Amino acid sequence: MRTDICKSTYSSADKAFAHASILGESALAMRSAVATVEVCEDERVSERSAQMGLKLRQELSTRLQRFSFVKEVRGLGLFNAIGCQNPSSLGLSLLFTPFRKAHPGLFGQMFIKTLFDRGKILCQMAGNNYLVIKSLPPLIISDQQLNHYVRSVEDVCYLIQHEKGEFWPQGLKIAARALGRMR
Repeated sequence: MRTDICKSTYSSADKAFAHASILGESALAMRSAVATVEVCEDERVSERSAQMGLKLRQELSTRLQRFSFVKEVRGLGLFNAIGCQNPSSLGLSLLFTPFRKAHPGLFGQMFIKTLFDRGKILCQMAGNNYLVIKSLPPLIISDQQLNHYVRSVEDVCYLIQHEKGEFWPQGLKIAARALGRMR
């Protein structure tokens, strides 16, 4: 702990015990909050988030435009989403549609599971639209990490559209497990 934080928190007996109660004031929590705000301002986290988010959306938009099931990439700062849709190609639509009918969230679940298995990236579907993959990297993401994320998403999209035997069978496994639990 920094000396100035320690002194502001523990300089007297009253201050030393104030942070021990969830019902009383907490000098340590308040000092921590002030320090967090100071670091965010000093390191220009907000501006960097806006820049990295713009880079993320530009990279994803450029690299994912070739996939017929990707509808859009949108966001603000590092709060982003990849919207999917029914594919335009007949072959891919014949795979996509039954999975959507089996469960609206099955395609999204398969997408995020593949992204985790292959790229070690943890993400979620949007709660109100299962065809939207949330992209919420940390505010301190590096260029290298952002590039890894973009490549990993592109790789999953390639599997979906071109390596059907690698992506689509997992939906059958997920469905079989779900049906097994229902019996």
